[in-house]
Amino acid sequence: MAMNTWTVALLRYGAAVLKWTKDEIAAMDHKTRKLMTLYGALHPRSDIHRLYLPREKGGRGLISYEGCIRTEENSLGWYVKNSVEPLLQQVAKTGVIETERCETKENFKKKAVEELEKAWIDKKMYEQYNRDLDKEVDREKTWWWLKKGDLKPETEALLCAAQEQALRTNYVKFHIDRTVESPLCRLCGEKGEHITHLISECKKLAQKEYKRRHDNVARICDHVIECRRPDIVVVLKKEKECMIIDIAVPGDCRIGIKETEKVEKYEELKRETRKIWAMKKVEVIPIVVSALGAVSNKLDKWIEKLGIHIRIELLQKTALLGTARILRRSLES
Repeated sequence: MAMNTWTVALLRYGAAVLKWTKDEIAAMDHKTRKLMTLYGALHPRSDIHRLYLPREKGGRGLISYEGCIRTEENSLGWYVKNSVEPLLQQVAKTGVIETERCETKENFKKKAVEELEKAWIDKKMYEQYNRDLDKEVDREKTWWWLKKGDLKPETEALLCAAQEQALRTNYVKFHIDRTVESPLCRLCGEKGEHITHLISECKKLAQKEYKRRHDNVARICDHVIECRRPDIVVVLKKEKECMIIDIAVPGDCRIGIKETEKVEKYEELKRETRKIWAMKKVEVIPIVVSALGAVSNKLDKWIEKLGIHIRIELLQKTALLGTARILRRSLES
């Protein structure tokens, strides 16, 4: 974020020298969040602890003014505490600079991240996304879209809010806000309108919006694989090998199930293909990316079998853009 590069850097120079009050620091952080909300870069009901968590941990990567100031105070105190220069040793004795509780920069940052992560995890609603992920999900790669996806701040804010269950669906409005008479989906009217339903289960969206998202993810493979068929069947004639590729963009808690389902679904086709086309090897390769960006810990293996280079974060970005489109169209209708 530009704020990390410009405004925080400006504050950093005098952070450990000037005495900022807690109220002043809190006011600066509050104003930053207010401006981000005003310009759509932060959902008004999103978790603020996640905002300051590093992107590789699932956060938005913003450096808070408080975090910046406390880090610089610790670094200066640690430097003075361990200095062998006589003048700095005298400074340490005066107590002008806090040195007793100072520690290495690495340890200080690690503890700060752990505190933010715990604060996020301890919130039942905001942490639901993490709790619901399959055990087969690669949690490190799941956050690659945040680190490398290059989504617009507005889209990123919407998707993070969706993961945190912060969007005002009918289910939330009925059970929490008490502002609607029914929790049912505004489109199909059959099931409760929660985020998972909107992004992967609604019948009214299946044939158009879900299909559009699915096809966009499939096109990434399409651009790279030259000898394909309409249903993405790759035949290597010289090697007498065949790959049956199937794409899925399920709900985040169904990644492992969907991956297994795809492999089992094409077992019969796999046998028939080997027999009729006289293939030496036929493989079913499922490419599964969840509607909110989670990926299986086997995805690397499947992509490697294709023999091509596909960036996982690009698959995530494509699926997430489709999800963002679905959420905008659904919640605004």
